[in-house]
Amino acid sequence: MLWALLSSFKPEDEFYTTFWPSHFSLSAYTSSFAAVPYLAHAFFNSALDYGVITVCSLVFSSMAGYALARLSFIGRSVLLNLILFTMTIPAMLTLVPLYILVANVFGWSDSYMGIIGPALVSPLGIFLFRQFFSTLPAELFEAGRIDGMSDLGLLFRIAWPLSKGVVLTVGVLVFMQGWDDFLWPLVVEHDQAFQTASQAVGIFVTGGQGGAHQNWQMAMAVVLAIPVIVAYLIAQKQIVEGIATTGLK
Repeated sequence: MLWALLSSFKPEDEFYTTFWPSHFSLSAYTSSFAAVPYLAHAFFNSALDYGVITVCSLVFSSMAGYALARLSFIGRSVLLNLILFTMTIPAMLTLVPLYILVANVFGWSDSYMGIIGPALVSPLGIFLFRQFFSTLPAELFEAGRIDGMSDLGLLFRIAWPLSKGVVLTVGVLVFMQGWDDFLWPLVVEHDQAFQTASQAVGIFVTGGQGGAHQNWQMAMAVVLAIPVIVAYLIAQKQIVEGIATTGLK
């Protein structure tokens, strides 16, 4: 990673000859975006797609986790086991039926919903929320019910403020998983107007749009990695604590 970062600032004639660049230049970054203008729009698409996915996944996954942890209903254990079972299925097995559902049934191919729709709920997020909500004292929820709160009020006014670590953990994990995803966007998004950053950079590197400019390719790899690295560095303590408090050690 250090070599990739330094190589993105090297003049092209020093790419293979030196480890440390003789002088640092941003030309690889500016030239890449100038040569392929839709790259900037692809990064905007990723920020929009996975920002919406992260927010929706937090809301919906926490609602499901709360129901599985604090509500009593017939089939609760079966439903939890079914959700956990979906986490064991390789994504490759569901790729074709998911594409048929998204593209042919809903008509979401080449649209933002093609990325957002299938990822609105995270099974891992449901599990983490369920595990954490199960550890909260029942007296807190009983007091809330005495005050006339609904289940949504109990979730967002009592459970959420006490679970900042888990909320941050799920948010970062969902964002990281989506931002790094290459295969699904490649399958469902063919129009450049809706391509994601990982898809556009992959095509830029392997499709010849970056030409023989190795430092351009390193520059785009660095730009693609920055959001995930920054998100993890900011939240690494909360991620470790959040996973530990949900029983995943």
